[in-house]
Amino acid sequence: YGHKPVSKTRKIVTLVITIIFAILLVFFGYCIGEPIYNYIKNPPESNSEVWTPPEITNITVDETSDSDMTPVSFREWSAYTLRPVDMLNEELFKAAVDSAKNDGYTSVVVPLKAEGGKIYYATKANVALLNGEIVKSELDINEISKTIKRSGLMPIASVSVLYDNLSPVNESDIGFIVEESGMLWYDDYINVGGKPWISPFSSSAKKYLSQISSEIGSAGFDAVLISDIAFPEFEESDFLEIGDIIRNSELRGTVLYETAALFSDCADFTIYRTSASEVINNKDEFLEKTDYIPPFTAVAVEFDYEKMEGELIYNEESFILSEMNIYEKTKIISHVVSSEFNGIELVPVISSDNMMSGDIKESIRALSELGYTKYIVE
Repeated sequence: YGHKPVSKTRKIVTLVITIIFAILLVFFGYCIGEPIYNYIKNPPESNSEVWTPPEITNITVDETSDSDMTPVSFREWSAYTLRPVDMLNEELFKAAVDSAKNDGYTSVVVPLKAEGGKIYYATKANVALLNGEIVKSELDINEISKTIKRSGLMPIASVSVLYDNLSPVNESDIGFIVEESGMLWYDDYINVGGKPWISPFSSSAKKYLSQISSEIGSAGFDAVLISDIAFPEFEESDFLEIGDIIRNSELRGTVLYETAALFSDCADFTIYRTSASEVINNKDEFLEKTDYIPPFTAVAVEFDYEKMEGELIYNEESFILSEMNIYEKTKIISHVVSSEFNGIELVPVISSDNMMSGDIKESIRALSELGYTKYIVE
């Protein structure tokens, strides 16, 4: 067969395509070949540093905390006070905590040592174990604190410090002693209801209270509310029986301060409880005689309305409380009491005893308008 001649145009097209292909081949060959050439020419060092995550420092881990515990701010909280009966067993206790949360409170005050000397947790303090009338609950103090925290609330331990008529019964050197006979002092004849009282002068009493403070501290309570840092109301015959030690005003102030200080380190927030009537009428000996730095971070003041009727005269101002409603009384009492504390935070205490729910709400409304961010309802 013969050959078909190729046209001149086809030759030109073929040449152009060949040139373009050659250009592309050179371009891609250079892009791919240069890194390989550089790698061969300058291979990486075998000891090159490998990246590692940055080291994390200054992390504090609380090994005792539970992941389901919700912290409550110290800046703002409302507390409900449990009753001693709420502490008798686990079921009653949990029900009371749940009720406080459902009512909108963010904290719970727990009566660990109540007025009179009864204790509502399974304390290991030696003196408490000598008298079967003292320990009234087998609740574990650590579980008390944890249960409240798991509910998203802040636990506050409440301690009636020196209002204790039980512990001296079986351990007499904890109480006041009759100077002449060395016998335990009673505030009246036993057959008419006379009671002994724990004495802040007693080293055994301080040891007993220190054990309670230590148990509270190890349980993880966020705050402690201490009350009844006071002497019994002595009569003249009592001064003669007990001796000059209870007449010495300076010494009385010192031992009251030392007693309160036993609880100053068992929680981050220490609150001393008193009442408006005592503050206004200068009846709180502990506050009157505390010239040192106070062993507390705040003062809880009960607005005891029933003791503040009639006319109140303060700094030449006259207030007719009997003509005021609960909202107005709350504002006046706050005005007078707050002026007595310089630089110390005030936490109002509203007692629900003998008060209608409407009055409680009005009291809280007045406190909120005055700028209070913490309050306690009993």
